[in-house]
Amino acid sequence: MSFYEVNSVTAMNMKALQIDDPYKDDFYNTVFKMKEEKKKEMTGGNSPSNEDEAKTEVPDNSNPLSSYSYNRSRQLPKGVLKKIVEAQEANLEGKTRIWETINKVLGHNSKSNANRPKALLSLSNIQDEKPTSTKAFESPIWSYRYCAERLFGSLLKVEELKYNFKMQADPSEKSNLQSELKGALNDLNESIGLRGLNENERELSQQNFIALENHLDIRLIANILQSAKGTKAVSRVLVHLQEEEKCAIIPSIMALSLARPSKSGHNLGPVRDLDKAEGVLMETLKDIFNQSESDLALMMFKRCLDLIMSTHKGKDTLKSALSNVDRSKALHALLLKGCEISAARGPETELEWIDIQSEFLEEAI
Repeated sequence: MSFYEVNSVTAMNMKALQIDDPYKDDFYNTVFKMKEEKKKEMTGGNSPSNEDEAKTEVPDNSNPLSSYSYNRSRQLPKGVLKKIVEAQEANLEGKTRIWETINKVLGHNSKSNANRPKALLSLSNIQDEKPTSTKAFESPIWSYRYCAERLFGSLLKVEELKYNFKMQADPSEKSNLQSELKGALNDLNESIGLRGLNENERELSQQNFIALENHLDIRLIANILQSAKGTKAVSRVLVHLQEEEKCAIIPSIMALSLARPSKSGHNLGPVRDLDKAEGVLMETLKDIFNQSESDLALMMFKRCLDLIMSTHKGKDTLKSALSNVDRSKALHALLLKGCEISAARGPETELEWIDIQSEFLEEAI
């Protein structure tokens, strides 16, 4: 650091020690001296005895009281504080008993028994226990968080490796980064619900994504989309997937997103954050739909409409699900692009698309 920078840092730290207003900066000392002076004035300069001091009352002034004096001035009646403390202790004992008996939390001491020595920790045999939903961190919301955190970690690793590969100039380092990036992309696919494929299955999926769709983990995708962080991660992951992988997973994402009630009306933070994250996801899907031009994309569009209709069939809920503006924009882009691609492929393909589109619009309207 230069001499000027050292002086600047020193001046900034010493500035906190400057006292411009002693009353403001040394409050307790100032108030203490004021009270001592008041006592001397009232006693005529003589030191009062304990009884006189107890009877002496300092007149109220506009000076603020310290937290200690304020709490003393509004003490609770005798017996009330004791009842409050006893209720808090009873509540704590009840919660502790629940965590020890039901949740099987580690760290509590076993109760002493004259016939058995006291163990340091009450540990149970984990292999003999059956998994139950009453254990800690096994509720649905914790599984949603775990899926989202796993996907987000894989996404950050892929983005970091791609950036390092782009900035690297050494060919040997690039080859190492490329092999590492390939493994990271496989982890990313598994984190989002695309199970691993061998080379033959991947070649088949390039012509027909249905072979790849059979390897989807729908439950994992649904868990990821239950949280705002997972939904945001999905919108970023779609950029790193290949075309056949996008075509395989996007229909399930659309169907699961539209299965969730639209704008439930609650003004809660998590619900509001999830709605915002879904808006970002729908904007990403709309951009993907607008950039699609292949026959594989047309198959994906048909599959999207089929899954959405099968999810809402007989429930009369599709119209309310499309009341969301972001969802409507994404589906509007899908229908327009489907008409454009089918018209370019010939009259038979166009008639087939018109039939599927009319059936979907009849269900939606």
